[in-house]
Amino acid sequence: MTSTECDDDDNCYFYIESDIDKTNITVWNDYIFPALPPRCLENPTSRIPRLSACAASIDYYPTWPGIWMFGNLGRSIFTGSTARIWSFSFNECNEAVFDSQNQRISACDDNPGSGMNPNQGRGAPEIDILEGGGTEISSSMQVGPGMPDDFRMLVDAESSYCFYSYDCTTEGANNPDMPTEYYQSLRGHKSWYLGLRYGANNLCDVGAEEIQTFAQINASLTAGITENACTTDLCPASFDVNADLGYMDQSSTHWGINFNGTCFPKMNVYTGAYLCNAGNNASACTDSGGSTSAASEFTYQMDALSSNWGIHMAAYLDWVTYSVEWVTGDDGYIRWEVEGQPIYEVTADSITNPPQNTAQTNPKKIMIEEPMYFIFNVALSSSWGSKPPNAGTAGCYGDGTDATINAICDAFPMKMKVDYIRVYQDLSTMA
Repeated sequence: MTSTECDDDDNCYFYIESDIDKTNITVWNDYIFPALPPRCLENPTSRIPRLSACAASIDYYPTWPGIWMFGNLGRSIFTGSTARIWSFSFNECNEAVFDSQNQRISACDDNPGSGMNPNQGRGAPEIDILEGGGTEISSSMQVGPGMPDDFRMLVDAESSYCFYSYDCTTEGANNPDMPTEYYQSLRGHKSWYLGLRYGANNLCDVGAEEIQTFAQINASLTAGITENACTTDLCPASFDVNADLGYMDQSSTHWGINFNGTCFPKMNVYTGAYLCNAGNNASACTDSGGSTSAASEFTYQMDALSSNWGIHMAAYLDWVTYSVEWVTGDDGYIRWEVEGQPIYEVTADSITNPPQNTAQTNPKKIMIEEPMYFIFNVALSSSWGSKPPNAGTAGCYGDGTDATINAICDAFPMKMKVDYIRVYQDLSTMA
């Protein structure tokens, strides 16, 4: 439910309310991801937590709020409109790199119709200002076509989800390009997107064990990492060994280094999905674009470039300002901020100049430039991230005998409150 209301201080806002009424929905080829492990723990019995304290166990925040932008050529939820449209930001006709029939509006098409320019690749990419909840927020961009397998992190031989907790036993299956020498000898080129930028959420409490120095991490990367998983002693705080460690905005602060020991975003190990037309039984298919037309049969990878950053309790108890700065073009970037602090940034160079093999088979996307619209939503899920107790089984309360579960369920209905949304554009350069 959505509406507006005012609090006792006469501060009025728009809100989205979620409740625990039972709803059954059947989807095609659904797939399950475990909850992300909490990075910060605070005593959940504390009656008045500090605003700077890290959010408690994921169980106490069982919703999945989202504020995001979606390309204007697609309509979220209406999957027929996003088939072969989401999340393309690709304007190249090169069948050796990507099969153009998988992109509905392709640079190979002389007559795309509907008033579209001939030979211009279009799509509906996505920028997530924030989504998630629980103990972490994810900020991301989603583009296509995605990288081939030879540029993605190796897969564990025994577990599909061990990389969420960095305990995969298969060599190279916890972090891209780790161990250093193993990946180099196996591939001869870098993996995943290079030069992504991560900054601290310094509104969180300090954890002395999280403090890093640039000298320490730079020395570790220069020597090459032999371990099979990142730690704060070996890797940038983001656990992304290919992250940018340069200076942030001409300051003395380095991207990627947790010099204060506060909440720091980590590279999201969820890196996208392999999209297929509904009913496609190809083994790589993980999600459906919705189209059932034989003429619209497709299979392609989309990529999610995202970071997960720890939430301080102000996100639940106070007003917090989240912002995105989006600059198009070859020198552009997308930067996510919380209360004016840079949390994450993707530069155009990261997606327009990805790592390559000798055959140059890794698609070169363009910086997102499609017109977009805003979406606000709050989801309740039984399989992804934060979720209510007993989701999909016996109703929120279960048998009603667990005091903790009862307290969580009693907190419903829950609301995401939005005080304002403001959009600014720099007209001086026709940006």
